[in-house]
Amino acid sequence: IIRAEGELDSTEGCLSFPELSVVVPRAASITLRAQDELGTWFVIELEELEAVCAQHEIDHLEGRRFLDLLEPLERSATLHSYIEGLRGSNTVTSQETISRAEPLLAEYLMLALK
Repeated sequence: IIRAEGELDSTEGCLSFPELSVVVPRAASITLRAQDELGTWFVIELEELEAVCAQHEIDHLEGRRFLDLLEPLERSATLHSYIEGLRGSNTVTSQETISRAEPLLAEYLMLALK
């Protein structure tokens, strides 16, 4: 991202956390410098939903989750509530999601306590 302007509140979800959505801050428009599949550089300007989607995916590439954009206590409370909601469901997907989310909750709690 070589330019980011404006701000909007984006309601986002992620396949890593099925059925969880939260409002996070994002730039309203961005300019990206990127490469195509042949390695040719190009610049593209994105706005609103396209800009949000690009920022979400770039966060993944840089090791960030959309939950990381929340304040520490809000992030911990949101993830805790999400995990508790999944406990009522005994599906394989729910159990797998809980097993991935619990260590993240511990990490978030430690950060919130600093």
